Amino acid sequence: MARKSKALRLNQAETLSVAWSQSPFSGDKVHRFIDDMISRLHRGKGLSAGQRRWLDSLIEEGVPVVPEDAVSGVSAIEDAINVFHAVGGDDYDWEINVLRDFRNRVAKNYKMSEKQQALLDRLIADAAKISSGEAWSPSADELVNLAAAAKLYHGYTNFWKCERPAVSRAVKAVEDFVSGDSKSLKQKHAEKLLHAVRGRLKNFTNPRFSSGDIGKNVNLGRVVCMTDVYIDFHGNIVNDWLDPDGRIVTIDQDRVTKR
Repeated sequence: MARKSKALRLNQAETLSVAWSQSPFSGDKVHRFIDDMISRLHRGKGLSAGQRRWLDSLIEEGVPVVPEDAVSGVSAIEDAINVFHAVGGDDYDWEINVLRDFRNRVAKNYKMSEKQQALLDRLIADAAKISSGEAWSPSADELVNLAAAAKLYHGYTNFWKCERPAVSRAVKAVEDFVSGDSKSLKQKHAEKLLHAVRGRLKNFTNPRFSSGDIGKNVNLGRVVCMTDVYIDFHGNIVNDWLDPDGRIVTIDQDRVTKR
């Protein structure tokens, strides 16, 4: 067989990698090997005799064909992946990664345990619910509370946040949903956030002051409330007040007392 040049082997390997990435075998160990060889060739590194033989045999054989009895299973998984992708945001990244791994196993006719099969069935069912509009979605009132809860979260200390990574993920999911970057929201994320900030949310939904009220601040004296309660950029529950000098100042509700 004629000796193959590095340039030709690199070109063929890159073509194979693209085809592999568009197949159910994307990301498997063989695909990773191909990409690793491409990286080495780009860096001017040589390949061992064994690496050259395996890479050349893969180039010659091309992407494997999915067995006929696995086609429907692979198709169902790919449909689920596409549904989770279409949601947007990163709320379903875990599901997508797990399904990709399952797709690889199903395409190779690997046997799965009962737990693995149960998880696969559940993920496909979850995707079907989203696709059909049957998935849980917050009501209008719940959405208002979730938007407020996401803002209130930013009023907690960094130490408090670092101790609650699951709450941080829930906030990101809620913010993506509220902004429209994600089309679906998991109920567990909504519940996680609402529970985490329940104390401050209660204070916000049952404010101590509203527009027209009169209160007293230790530094300013008697002040007149000019706005209903709102949440500022830092996650604090505040109102705008008219002080004795005619200035409008923003004050946290906890810093104003009743007359």
